[in-house]
Amino acid sequence: TRLTLQGLGGKTVTLVEAIRQLVDHQDSRILLCAPSNSASDIIAKRLLELGSAALLRLYGPSRPSIAVLDELVPFTFTVNGKYSVPKLEEILKFRVVVATCSASYMLRCVGVPRGHSSHIFVDECAQTSEPEGELSLCVRVRSEAHLEFLKLSSLSAVRRPGRQ
Repeated sequence: TRLTLQGLGGKTVTLVEAIRQLVDHQDSRILLCAPSNSASDIIAKRLLELGSAALLRLYGPSRPSIAVLDELVPFTFTVNGKYSVPKLEEILKFRVVVATCSASYMLRCVGVPRGHSSHIFVDECAQTSEPEGELSLCVRVRSEAHLEFLKLSSLSAVRRPGRQ
């Protein structure tokens, strides 16, 4: 099934509402990616009500702490003052992980198993290169779930049931 929404506004609001509704499902684990830290931060800020036990804002280790919004600091993970990835057991507890497309690959590097995410969203996908956008798909969705790859600059959802 393919869904396309176009317009001047409201696409990110639609994404945030979709994530809020998915979090209500007990079994959902969501990976949300965007091509830039600023785009990722906007969405993470809109999901703060999920709480720091459910939401992780994942930054690459080169991200300077001064560039991180104060309200997002409780949702991050650091080691010796540098942004890092929590241990695998900790990552698996989060319901929603927000990262840039390139930083999302760190999840695969620390051993997040293929199929951990029930949903993967890529916001502002038209603003990223194809290889960078594909990095977020390295942590594939569960085989019984749908892959929802959202191009939110023109919001195009493609569902691929049963793919690994």
